Amino acid sequence: MQTVQGTVDALAGPDVVRLWRALLGCADRANSPEDLIDPHRRGAPFCFQQMDAPRPRRNRVHVDIWVPYGQAEARIAAAAAAGGRVVSDAHAPSHWVLADPEDNEACVGTAGWIGPDARPELKACHAFLEPGDTLVVPSLDRYGPSLQDLVNMVAVLRTRGIGFTSLHERPDTLTPGGRLIFHVFAALAEFIRELIVQGTNEGLAAARARGRVGGRPTVVSEQLLRAARDMLPNPENSIETIAKLLGVSVGTLYNHIPELKELRTSRVPSQLTGGSR
Repeated sequence: MQTVQGTVDALAGPDVVRLWRALLGCADRANSPEDLIDPHRRGAPFCFQQMDAPRPRRNRVHVDIWVPYGQAEARIAAAAAAGGRVVSDAHAPSHWVLADPEDNEACVGTAGWIGPDARPELKACHAFLEPGDTLVVPSLDRYGPSLQDLVNMVAVLRTRGIGFTSLHERPDTLTPGGRLIFHVFAALAEFIRELIVQGTNEGLAAARARGRVGGRPTVVSEQLLRAARDMLPNPENSIETIAKLLGVSVGTLYNHIPELKELRTSRVPSQLTGGSR
């Protein structure tokens, strides 16, 4: 199973998102205004990554492909054989950056990869174990997020002479029968997890179709937007200061006030534009 999405690296994120939202006819992803999704669930999602500085001589629109951890290197090798090249593997095996012969880029990410930096306690636990020890975990799905991760980590433990068992499934990987049971239960755990994710996504989609949107209630009101519009023309008020005073983010102001740039160029507060009496 793989996931594909379009990605734009942007300096002025809200302005860029606004254009692509209108161009693609997309909607904001719930609780994630930097992501756009097809409201009809037919097209791939589009996301926007904040850039700190311009990046010359490299495309800023690219494709992200997420594949299972065990398939990433084969996919990269196939791309290289087809004329591609690896631009960066600095974050491998989390993700690689590739480019075609005309320097159009794509990122290949690994779904399910958990690096040592993400789980330092697990890394310390593995380092503490010695040959003859047995690692005991509460359940298989708590030890690894995917079947491939479970198999890889247990295989490494076995080469070090370390056993593995789970309090919930109780496989003993020191015996052939225990290893068989481990693989069966690991596959079942991954299957059940995917069913839960699928059911959750279907439930959220059904709720959105009924007009119910999750997440915390919006803090934006007509009074808040009116106050922001009144303060924006004053050159002494920066956008960051206005957002802080109103208790919202800068992105919220950009998303809810399309004419923000025009208001910044105005030198006369809106309450005075009606003229004096």
